[in-house]
Amino acid sequence: MIDALVKLLEKLTELVKHRKEVEEKTFELLIKPLYTDLGAIHKDYLKMFEKCLRELDEGVEIKKIAKQLEFDRLELEPLRRSIESFIESYMNYPKFNDYRSCLVLVRNYLHDPNSIDGRTWSAGLSSILSGIPNFGFPARSEVLDYLEYSLKYVRIGWTKVSAEYAKLLVKVATG
Repeated sequence: MIDALVKLLEKLTELVKHRKEVEEKTFELLIKPLYTDLGAIHKDYLKMFEKCLRELDEGVEIKKIAKQLEFDRLELEPLRRSIESFIESYMNYPKFNDYRSCLVLVRNYLHDPNSIDGRTWSAGLSSILSGIPNFGFPARSEVLDYLEYSLKYVRIGWTKVSAEYAKLLVKVATG
C-alpha cells in the first residue's frame, strides 16, 4: 500500500515537472522571440515617427516625407506580417490559452484601433501622408496630429505588452 502511494506521488511529481518543462519550452520558443521581434518593430516605429516629426518641423515637403516613409517601412514589413500570421495561427489552439492575453495585446499593438480597415501604424501614416487622390496632400497639422496620436498609442501598446510579458516571465520562472 505504501509502495503504491510512493509510486503515485513520484508519478505526480514527474507530471508537474513535465508540465513546467513544457511551459518553459513554449515560452522560450514562442513568446520570448515574439516579444523580441515586437521590440524591433516598436523601435522602428519610434524611429520612423520621430523622423517624420523632425522632417515636418524642418519644413520638408509632405510628398518627400511620404516617399521616404514608403521606403523605410518596407524594412520590417516582413516581420510585422510574420507576427500577424503567427498570432492568428496560435490564437485558436487551446494549448496556448495561457498566452492568449499576450497574443491579443501583441495583435492590438500592431494596429491602429481607429482604423476602419485594421491598418498597421506605419500603413496608416503612409496613407495619411500620401493624401487622398484628387484632393492632394494633407495639411501639416493633420500629419502632426496623426503622428502624435500614433506615438502615444504605440507607447501605450508597448507598455501593455511589456507588462503582460513580465507576468508570463514571472509565471514561468516561479512555476
